[in-house]
Amino acid sequence: MLETHVSSSDNAICNAKPTPIEFPTEVPHKSSNGTVSTKQIAAFIGSSSTLISKLPKSRPLVDLTADIVSSLYLGLQINAIDESLLDLSSGADSYYVAPLDLYRRPFKLKYVQLNLTTDRLVVHQQVVRDTFQIQSVLRSPNSNISIQVGAWKLGELSLLLGTLGMYEEAAKICSWGVRIFKTLVGIDREVYTPYLVNGLFNLSIFMEDHDLEAAHEAIAESVGIAWTLHMPTMLVRERSRVQLSRSLRRLAEILSVMGKDTLALLNAGEAVRVLEELFGDHLSKEIPTECGFILREFRWDYLLKIMEYGTIFEYAQALTTLSSILHALAFPTAAIEVATKSLETFHLISPHCPRGLCQEEITYLLEYISNLKKVPLRLP
Repeated sequence: MLETHVSSSDNAICNAKPTPIEFPTEVPHKSSNGTVSTKQIAAFIGSSSTLISKLPKSRPLVDLTADIVSSLYLGLQINAIDESLLDLSSGADSYYVAPLDLYRRPFKLKYVQLNLTTDRLVVHQQVVRDTFQIQSVLRSPNSNISIQVGAWKLGELSLLLGTLGMYEEAAKICSWGVRIFKTLVGIDREVYTPYLVNGLFNLSIFMEDHDLEAAHEAIAESVGIAWTLHMPTMLVRERSRVQLSRSLRRLAEILSVMGKDTLALLNAGEAVRVLEELFGDHLSKEIPTECGFILREFRWDYLLKIMEYGTIFEYAQALTTLSSILHALAFPTAAIEVATKSLETFHLISPHCPRGLCQEEITYLLEYISNLKKVPLRLP
């Protein structure tokens, strides 16, 4: 799952890989009778496109399906936006106004699954509308759209592209959003820094499949900035700590993929510790020892009143990542213990999550714990 600040109605954030809006159930599409060679597709949209990696490598010709045609079309539109932004970035300064209301609200995480069964046609149509709108604005000499609005629109577009599985194209658009937020941070650090942290987080997800080093660089930068987030109120402190924890968790995941499990363990443990410290602020005694489970120190109903469910959700996510890395390092007992805490936490917040968000995690953990508990066969 991915996380984002983007929402069609409010200032929200999402987790790998996210969607800003709700979509209806998928409707099957009929294939065309035409075929095209993979070489022709590569020549048309470039060999680095995400689409190329999804084409069958066992045969030279593939069916010219609606999905392929739509991806070819969108690839060209994204390239056009990229070229326009490149031209503009070397020109005059962009228009800036005071932060919009949507940026003034306390930054909040909103977790939505990106891999839900959705109607690709609806998503595709939305992306087409957005790309044309963005291109129209970029090409208009009289446009008075501020760069803050531009950053928001690019964030929305990158998430929709991610929904379609076009991760390289999503990364291309997301990277422009990150560049804009870096500029905005220089203007108003307190307002825009959370959005920069979030943009780098999303960029690491979009880039992981095709450029692991770049994904690592993005999330490492996200972690570094997240440590500096300004926390003027208790609410902002909670949300800032959650941002830091998820960036640390994401860094741990990337390090694990890179085979750096020891470093991954350190970051996963820190992701858990940051949130346990936050929970501990509401206790009159010290945080329980390593063998304890801090959430059991609260009544569940009381906990949900004093902490946002997104905070508890992120804690469960951090525990799952920590368990996975402990398992990779051959600590099965510890892995089971931590995974059990994660499962208990997901069960707690499942009724409060949209569209059964936790159910996939619960199903995975039940199978994962069961497999860890199985005694391996001993050969005579």
